[in-house]
Amino acid sequence: ESRKNVFSTRTMINNWVEERAARDAVIKQYVELKQRGEVKAAVEEQELKNTTQKLQITNGKEYVNNLDKVLCVVHQSEKPLAITADVRFQNFDFRQGKLVSLSEDISTEARHVFKIVRCQHFQSSKMGKKVEQKLDLLDNSELKQGDKFYLMADPAMTKTEEMMVLGCPKLTNAPFNPIVLAPLSILGPDAEFVVENFQQAFRLQEQNTPVKYNLPLVLRHVISGQCIGCGKQLQQIPVEVTTNEYRIFCQSILDIHKVEGQENCFTFICE
Repeated sequence: ESRKNVFSTRTMINNWVEERAARDAVIKQYVELKQRGEVKAAVEEQELKNTTQKLQITNGKEYVNNLDKVLCVVHQSEKPLAITADVRFQNFDFRQGKLVSLSEDISTEARHVFKIVRCQHFQSSKMGKKVEQKLDLLDNSELKQGDKFYLMADPAMTKTEEMMVLGCPKLTNAPFNPIVLAPLSILGPDAEFVVENFQQAFRLQEQNTPVKYNLPLVLRHVISGQCIGCGKQLQQIPVEVTTNEYRIFCQSILDIHKVEGQENCFTFICE
């Protein structure tokens, strides 16, 4: 005679509570992953839109002014290339920064547009030992050769309250400094640049003279003294964009006379 609530080794028990809990956990995980994927896709779509939107840049001027929005072009021997910053990609060498490259696309997309912001230094103590930086955000007078300035990415692309600028942070055991887009609070003096005439013979006499659009220049990094350019040869970067992108270098390519070559030839361009 069988007895109730008595189980033997042959008794089969349905673990329906555990199975239901496991099934619910799988469904919940799937829903969460799907939602995260949708959110990530939406974020990436918005970042692409911010990066490729067309911006209004400075138009029809002869001289470069502080606070102008410009295109920065390197005129290496094969083809002109625009300096490009893309907030969607992390920099290869400096994890706190975003990717900066040279692009065959020379347009007014946000990733190509930079605002010139002159920087000033002043002594913040009576002893004159502490030097601080000050942004010149009000005076839109002409930029002069030798003036220190930042190249700021447009907030329409970066979507951050921090000022995102180009810079060349010093890395240990690196042959040259990488070019990155990062907050000014991180880069500090590593974000300062000056421009000089491309022809070395005219640099001294044109010091402190106004900078012209489309004038051949060198873009020199203040701390390292190196000029921005494409390096000795073009190195393509595998990024998900429709145009060819190349690596950018903070490195002066000198000829036999110790003068910067075509690889470092640079101009400011407006519409």
